[in-house]
Amino acid sequence: MGVPPGRQWKPEALTTQDALPVEEVSLMWQGRPVHASSLMSWIKQNNTRPCLVIILVSSLALAALCHFVLPPAQFSTTGHTADSFSNFSVDPPLVEADDVAAPRKLLSWDKARAKALKTASMLTQEETYALIHGFVAQPNESDPEQKEQSGYYVGNTKPLKRLGIPALKMQDSHGGFRTSDPGEAGTTTQWPCALALASSWDEALVMEVAAAIGREFRGKGANVMLGPAVNVHRVGRGGRNFEFLSGEDPFLGARLTRSFILAVQGEGIMTVVKQFAFNEQETNRKFIDTGVSDQTAWQLYYPPFEAAIEAGAAAVMCSFNQVNGTHACNSQNLLIRDLKGKMGFNGFVMSDWKATHSTGAITSGLDMEMPSGHWFSSDRLLSGNYQIAMVNAAIRVLSSVFRLRLDKDVSCEPPCIKERRSNVRTAAHLQLARKAATAGIVLLRNDGILPLDSNSIRSLAIMGSAANTNDSSDAGSGSAYAGGGSSHVVSPNVVTPLAGIRERAGTAGVKVRHYPGNHIYTAQQMAAQVDVVVVVGATVTAEGWDRRNLSLDDETNALIDGVCYMKPTIVLLETSGAVLTPWRDRVSAIANLFHAGEQTGNAWASLLFGDAEPKGRLPITFPASEVDTVIPSMEVGVRYSEGTFTSYRQPTFKAAYAFGHGLSYTHFSFDRPQLLVGTNCSAAVCVRIVIANVGNRPGTEMVQAYLHFPRQRLPSASLLLRGFRRTRMLQLGERQAVTFAFNERDLSLYSVDSGGWERPVGIEVHLGASSADIRQVMVISHSQAVRRSGPFCMACYVTLVAALLCLHS
Repeated sequence: MGVPPGRQWKPEALTTQDALPVEEVSLMWQGRPVHASSLMSWIKQNNTRPCLVIILVSSLALAALCHFVLPPAQFSTTGHTADSFSNFSVDPPLVEADDVAAPRKLLSWDKARAKALKTASMLTQEETYALIHGFVAQPNESDPEQKEQSGYYVGNTKPLKRLGIPALKMQDSHGGFRTSDPGEAGTTTQWPCALALASSWDEALVMEVAAAIGREFRGKGANVMLGPAVNVHRVGRGGRNFEFLSGEDPFLGARLTRSFILAVQGEGIMTVVKQFAFNEQETNRKFIDTGVSDQTAWQLYYPPFEAAIEAGAAAVMCSFNQVNGTHACNSQNLLIRDLKGKMGFNGFVMSDWKATHSTGAITSGLDMEMPSGHWFSSDRLLSGNYQIAMVNAAIRVLSSVFRLRLDKDVSCEPPCIKERRSNVRTAAHLQLARKAATAGIVLLRNDGILPLDSNSIRSLAIMGSAANTNDSSDAGSGSAYAGGGSSHVVSPNVVTPLAGIRERAGTAGVKVRHYPGNHIYTAQQMAAQVDVVVVVGATVTAEGWDRRNLSLDDETNALIDGVCYMKPTIVLLETSGAVLTPWRDRVSAIANLFHAGEQTGNAWASLLFGDAEPKGRLPITFPASEVDTVIPSMEVGVRYSEGTFTSYRQPTFKAAYAFGHGLSYTHFSFDRPQLLVGTNCSAAVCVRIVIANVGNRPGTEMVQAYLHFPRQRLPSASLLLRGFRRTRMLQLGERQAVTFAFNERDLSLYSVDSGGWERPVGIEVHLGASSADIRQVMVISHSQAVRRSGPFCMACYVTLVAALLCLHS
């Protein structure tokens, strides 16, 4: 029995059409089905033994009653029994990500700290200074190799050779190893940006890409990645939104952050998680004072950082801005109370470049000043009597070094000329980059034109200024392939959309024409000569500035409007974040790909011609209009007055395409969910739902679980993401059971009163294909979540009473 989208299934809503014949009803006893037909036969055989019949019927009656009032896992109906599950695959029990063996076995924090304490006792004062600030290499005009500081990194510390402590060699990254040395462009892979990876909703893929990036860092001689950036989006126009792995959701961000950290550090590369905290806009980023409540911080913005810490992140970078009146890098509440205290962070805190504002920051939780020791100079530290704080900071740095076993690595000492000149861009990495870019494509709209049928479509016109542009070597301006800013990876090897589509179209016998301009009349003339028009539109932004609006660059909206009435039009978006789509109802198909790196063109070709299934899901909301987003503030004081009500959590925001949205080339049905308890569930609450491919092509579905807390005392968002699982590739008519295991944290909200997470009474589980496409709803209560075998225990009690009555008679 299916339930219409958005309807709650309640036992009393059952109709006679829903009722099952008695022969089809089955109960689960200790994991094995007991069929009613067999029981009826037994009753007929023993109708001369009334006591036994009374006992059995009493037990079954109460058990059935418990099943329909509070349906636990021990009871099920046809289609949900253990026997019927053999007809389709069942997800294995959930395992924690840290169960996956990493290539490098890291030292435990306890052992690393013990080793750090021992080493710290041998440090000289000068060696202690060297550990808690970076240094900037000075150009050597007489040495051609050193005239432009070749071989050094964005951030550097000095090695302590006497004690076997290596230099920390830090490089920027969000889409790969930043190529900052002269002549280095093209020697590393330009990977999809973090937001493109987030669009995959694929933890395994994120791990695979992150590990590959880690290997490229190691090949370049670096041992510290200045990333990932995991801030949850607040501002729709945010200049660095494409760098943030979390998108607009803390749960999604936490899951992907954990995978990224484990993979990179498994390659022996430190991660520096950034920017902590509340650095969600670029406008006046060095001067703003963000006002954020504890409820908002813990509920919305902290979870990805918590996940990074649980995954063992070596370092955290504090941001430029002030938080509640104090600079982030000087905030005891932020760094000591929250980060090192409540979150239990064991690594070290590093400042963003020139984000330190006082020497006293070393007593407020800052452990390392970058890029050099201005406030953390020996003179300032000695004059302020900060010796104890210096040693504690050095211990934290050493703990991270030892935990990653960097002291055991054979690594270059800057300047690392040979390593920086090496080419670490491999064929395997290019293939993985293509796979990741393809997985990040989100199909927003499709009237059936995709995938293209080369039997009926013989010609394409590709238009838009973004269709054939190369990457930019100017990090400040950026490109549609990698954005802009300090982490821009320059690539002279990008596959443009035109090149990728043209090559694939050639194999299908489809002719491709190209118009690079925006002149409407000329574009219409070309559109009249082809079967389908493909318009490639882009937005580009960079660190240091927020976008002026959410429109596409280069008057692309006008171009789309000019051709979409003439021929079926497909719009391919290459974006930095959210964009407006005012023409969305007038085109045949829309797909989005956040800055996807050098394999962008090949990824688009795979989508258009059906070589790959569109798997991506939006990690953000595409708003209906500008007013449906939070706007960057021009004020010095930026108050997060909306609290947790951003993105899909804000009921007044209208979406053109909702958070979690993404189409496939087929369709899926969602059966009625089932609550699992007892031995069938190792978590606090488990919910199982059966997904069926009811379309006409094989495909996968990303099943999303949102929780609603209707009886919460304080205002709370209507829906909160608390789970997502992808099915395997399902053939036509094939089904798969997907299980969500919710732990206590998943079922809880942050309480300011208690300073911790509390579980409200009464929770609804909303299951669907996006935050706006809910297919099934299940109401669970606290008693159901903690019940293990309640109905059968009660049934046993009734059985005992019936047995006593029989004996008495």
